[in-house]
Amino acid sequence: MTDAHFRASHPKIALLLAAVSSLMELGPIAWLLIASESFTAIIFAGLAYQIGNVASRLQRALPWPYIFLLSILGALALAFFPIASGIWFLGLATLSWALQVVRRHFKTEEGADLPSTAQKRTARVAGFVAATLLPCLISLTVVVLAIGIALTLSPNKITPRPKRRLGLRHPLEWLMLVHQVHYFAYAYAIPYLLSGPALGNVPMVGIWFACGWISYLSAEALWRRFSPPLVFILGHLLLAFILCLLAGTGDRPLAVVVLWVMSGFGGGTVYCLTLLHHQQGVAPERMERAEDLGHMLGVATALAAVTLLNWQASDLPLIGSVCAGIAALIMIILMASRSVATKFGAYR
Repeated sequence: MTDAHFRASHPKIALLLAAVSSLMELGPIAWLLIASESFTAIIFAGLAYQIGNVASRLQRALPWPYIFLLSILGALALAFFPIASGIWFLGLATLSWALQVVRRHFKTEEGADLPSTAQKRTARVAGFVAATLLPCLISLTVVVLAIGIALTLSPNKITPRPKRRLGLRHPLEWLMLVHQVHYFAYAYAIPYLLSGPALGNVPMVGIWFACGWISYLSAEALWRRFSPPLVFILGHLLLAFILCLLAGTGDRPLAVVVLWVMSGFGGGTVYCLTLLHHQQGVAPERMERAEDLGHMLGVATALAAVTLLNWQASDLPLIGSVCAGIAALIMIILMASRSVATKFGAYR
């Protein structure tokens, strides 16, 4: 493929990978729900997906044919091994790793055009909707084909790269970590709470889940005219309150939908962290590392609460509420520290 053809096709491939990423994140949870597996298995599935995601950042050391082969093996494990078995979860982590390696390669491809933010968000939402509507075999075929197409069309094949450190240094990166822990501590409980007959069973879960993402992704458009630190603080205080309410409505599916959508308007203020981080001239990759670590730590926290404390799915928003409140408090402290330092001429 010529460079011109690649530049023309690159945005479409990037959008396909974004949609497939959502499909791969929510799809296995839908399959577990259909199979009436335990809530613990659902949390394990979320953790397996996030382990693959984090591992893709740590090291990308395999030539692209092996990446494609591993994606096929991961898909075969998901398709033909007993659901919720150890091999099944390993297959999910492997396929997640292959997908995220390819997706990150496309995001950093030199000289390539990227889709707009609105297009990427639309693709992500569409992937969530499709995740609970498509059968397992079709979803897995789509994922593997997307990986194969992306690897085939890229003129710069994926080559070995050094290991990436996941350390955090900037206070805003730690704040991003806390924010992501808040979300992933309860995010995978939402499909479980919305999967009953009152809301259309499992096929409708993707639509309800996507509604929360729509409000989440619209937050920046709604609040960007205001001060980012203030928006973040007020958004996360509101979020803490909403999640407290959500924890008490697990037996009322319609209330769960309403509160889930409302939580997006507060949680979406995370854009403020990215904006402030960028204004200080720090590499975007460092904030992405914080996100990845927060994803995995959030799911691990949920798993610990479920397995060690015997918490139910409806209890997990309480963890999110506490973390959202902590995030607001940290931002208040950071802003107060900056104000005091500036007043006395010591701030840099």
